[in-house]
Amino acid sequence: MTDQLSNLRDLHSVKLSQGRLRPGLLFRSDDVCTIGPTQAKSLQVQGVTDVIDLRGHDELQATGRGLVSEFTQHHHLPLVVSDQSGSYSALRQSEGVLSAQQVGQWYFHVAQASTRSIIQGLGVIAHSIGAVLFHCAAGKDRTGIFAAFLLSTLGAPHT
Repeated sequence: MTDQLSNLRDLHSVKLSQGRLRPGLLFRSDDVCTIGPTQAKSLQVQGVTDVIDLRGHDELQATGRGLVSEFTQHHHLPLVVSDQSGSYSALRQSEGVLSAQQVGQWYFHVAQASTRSIIQGLGVIAHSIGAVLFHCAAGKDRTGIFAAFLLSTLGAPHT
């Protein structure tokens, strides 16, 4: 268990076509299920009421829901391809260092295989009564894919 998330970010600083998000409304992070009581209390004080968990079923079983389950609604919406051979780690093991094009193709593959989860996650955000935090294990690839869809939907420029 760690007391601090290493990749927690508030998305309020992203420019949108119609201004910016209100601070404290949307957060992305690494695995929020491994934090200690101090960070959990901080998220509660910041108004986080919903957690969108983008990890696979095996990852959820490994670390559970964590302390945030005491004050949030958990939405398990995995952004994973259907088999382990299509995972990012399997691709890296078979290919070694990946080119930007290979990573982009993997992102596309994950997004295509996870359309239902992405749409459900956008619905969770639209209907939440408080702040929403979405995460995967490291808060990078799958969280970034979901963030791209979310921010595109909200009118962020495609740069």
